[in-house]
Amino acid sequence: MVPSSFLALSSTEESFSISSASDIFLTKYEILEVLGKGAHSVVKKVREKTTEYIYACKYVRSDDEEIQNLVTILNLFQFTQEYKMLKSMNHPGIVKVKEQIQIGHDGHNYIIMEFINGPSLRTWHREQRRHHTLSGL
Repeated sequence: MVPSSFLALSSTEESFSISSASDIFLTKYEILEVLGKGAHSVVKKVREKTTEYIYACKYVRSDDEEIQNLVTILNLFQFTQEYKMLKSMNHPGIVKVKEQIQIGHDGHNYIIMEFINGPSLRTWHREQRRHHTLSGL
């Protein structure tokens, strides 16, 4: 039996009896590639195993012990807030969120969202500025 502090939450409020977020995540999704890395998180392209749909998955980096220790407590709160905020929004310019997978306070939280094929926002913005600068000559 999994302690009550170890629950996986999703948009449908399902509870899983698997002992870690990584196990739940890997049971449901196949990792395809890294899409980007930020100061505290990583976004990967994933495939849902049952439907074959492609999504993006955001989670806190675990390769840096200092980051992991700093964000473990805040991570649970911030990821939950980010998930709730994104889930409540409905706009063509904002990605749609499918679910959040989290387990207790272990710092492993995943936000599964729609995958948008194209350049990163940073690359797109850089190209827009470059195009705007060139067209102004």
